[in-house]
Amino acid sequence: MKTNYSRLCSVNMNKMVTVSLILTMLCSCQNVEPLNLKRDFCRLAKRTELIGGHASITYTWKDNTRTGDGTITEYNDYGSITRYIEENGHNYTFEYDDCENFCKLTKKTEEGTLGDRIVTKYTWDGNIQTSDDGTITEYNDYGSKTKQIQGQRISTWEYTGCENFCKMVSSSAQQHQIPLTETKYSWDGNVQTSDYGTITEYNQQGHIIRFQMTNGHGYTCVYTDCE
Repeated sequence: MKTNYSRLCSVNMNKMVTVSLILTMLCSCQNVEPLNLKRDFCRLAKRTELIGGHASITYTWKDNTRTGDGTITEYNDYGSITRYIEENGHNYTFEYDDCENFCKLTKKTEEGTLGDRIVTKYTWDGNIQTSDDGTITEYNDYGSKTKQIQGQRISTWEYTGCENFCKMVSSSAQQHQIPLTETKYSWDGNVQTSDYGTITEYNQQGHIIRFQMTNGHGYTCVYTDCE
């Protein structure tokens, strides 16, 4: 079986960025979907900036709950986030169904510190997810997004070599049939290079262990329990 490892590794993310990172699986320390059985999953232990004093954050774990940067993140046994609590108390809960190949999100609840509550539900037809707001997202059998239609905006992703994790080779977006962006990626082993120069290195489970931009900024990540 495969799991969808969404991870929240950034510090002081605002609400919109937090939601985006959770649901798009584009978190700073993880943005591809690794092959995994229901067992111990890779747990982020430390993140270190490449420059600027090499500031680092050390994370601690108790069972499937992670703390360390002022936030609390709870995971299920497949590595999918079930609850995320921001430092200010704002929190999100996530419910899933059918984790046979990857955990399929069926409900997201957002609760603010002033008592406001927003519930979003998702329905599935095979690997196609439809949300309350009409957004349609298609996944491959490994839990990686391949296409998303959100209003007039259409995004697509292509991958290769899903033996250990799906390696993204291209991504694109268009709106009103007008191309907006297109990015190509090349691979050397587990090291990905984008056509605009960023370098991303992954471990065998598909977690980012190094990300570096052309200006030298970036970070490294260390994990435990990846065996």
